[in-house]
Amino acid sequence: MVLPRGTDIQITGNREGSMAKYKVGFDDKTGRINSLDVTVYANWGSHHGIHFALVANILYAIDGVYLMENMRATVKTCVTNIPTGKPMRTFGYCEPAFILESIMNDIASRCGLPAVQVREINMHKADIPKTYYGVPIEGYDVFKRCWKECMEKSDYHNRRMEVNSYNSKHKWSKRGIAVVPVKFNIGGYPGFLHQAGAMVNIYLDGSVLIRHGGAEMGQGIHTKLIQIASRILGIPVDKIHTGDYRTHVIPNATDTAASHGTDSFGMAVKNACDTLVERLAPFKSAKPDGSFTDWVNAAYFSRVNLSATGFYQTPRITWDWGTKTGRPYPYCTFGAACSEVQIDCLTGNHELLRTDIVMDVGKSLNPALDIGQIEGGFMMGYGYFMLEELLWDKDGQLITNGPHNYKIPCVRDIPAEFNITLLRNCPNVRGVYSSKGIGEPPFLLATSVHFAVQDAIQSARSDAGKSGVFSLETPATADRIRKACGELNFTKL
Repeated sequence: MVLPRGTDIQITGNREGSMAKYKVGFDDKTGRINSLDVTVYANWGSHHGIHFALVANILYAIDGVYLMENMRATVKTCVTNIPTGKPMRTFGYCEPAFILESIMNDIASRCGLPAVQVREINMHKADIPKTYYGVPIEGYDVFKRCWKECMEKSDYHNRRMEVNSYNSKHKWSKRGIAVVPVKFNIGGYPGFLHQAGAMVNIYLDGSVLIRHGGAEMGQGIHTKLIQIASRILGIPVDKIHTGDYRTHVIPNATDTAASHGTDSFGMAVKNACDTLVERLAPFKSAKPDGSFTDWVNAAYFSRVNLSATGFYQTPRITWDWGTKTGRPYPYCTFGAACSEVQIDCLTGNHELLRTDIVMDVGKSLNPALDIGQIEGGFMMGYGYFMLEELLWDKDGQLITNGPHNYKIPCVRDIPAEFNITLLRNCPNVRGVYSSKGIGEPPFLLATSVHFAVQDAIQSARSDAGKSGVFSLETPATADRIRKACGELNFTKL
């Protein structure tokens, strides 16, 4: 069945919407938070989906990298007359990331302090801090390195002065700059999803076929699993191939989600390859100068099985909200981004001038793939936070159902200067070959663009005699930016 584009988009679930209300107590001289009560209202849509995972992810992520000594978080799901939202990149994480950083910005505006100062004073100071629900944040020293390196490589403080200088000389064009941190919990609730299977076959010509339950959707899981097999078997990657996804080969495969696909299926492939290496070991010892193909043929004529299955279950994945015991995810991926924008106060249009990202990927399996994922994830997040507005009519019918009325990022939306740095010397003991999941965390770094736009709007509002907290919803479309700038004085235009 082939549907018209508009019909297809209308019946396919979009990302769920959310609204948050919060009360926060803080020191009005330093911006240090001492208490926070936040309630998130999640749009459930017309029927039940997998929103139990949405609720859990919001609760797991709502404190970010910040110390919340007295915190209460509540999620309420709301039944509405629109199609139920579907899981997308950063399912349940983009909401708390934006909410939390908005709170930091609001405190900064209320106190008259730089937003970056408020963020820094509220970050954890201990080496192994804990979330507000009691789970230790392992590797937090890696985050501190990400933040410090991002501040240095972006030259934030000097550019902050340059932005202020530009704004003092321009009335209708304003610039803004913002730095945001990211902590993304890789994997997560529910625990039964943390299992993976794979099969590896070796053929007489020395070629290898990998079958696994992971879904390749452009993130490069096939490439990384081939690299893992190549490393264990000791053969070139061009001798290894991957088969199509088939449930009659790898049954009961769990979803490829929460950025733990390579972790789980990579370990399953590793286990299968380790088994094969063990089986080939006697033939390798008998003929150490032989080739891989020689050992395979010797094993075949000795009636040794050259096919092996691998299975992996991520350890330590369990959580009880009643007793607040266990660990709901294996580890965290960290990052930081600095973005600078320029807005046109008359039209609301904006331009992304520069973005600097420092990302923790552990010991990267493939830096080229990881950088590509960071670029793509950031731009997808940019679309979500800045451009892609969903509108429904009173009957719950989607109005923005095609490219003529739904704006996605294009080539001209990419930052004019885009710098990405992978943090060095930060191996992850809980990932396959010390790597980390990277597919989703960079999405959240796009909040830096939204808050840079807020920073630019604040300058325009100051010129108009307005100060203090103001609201800028997502996405920050041109009309919302224009309205947020307030009434402009056109007498000197």
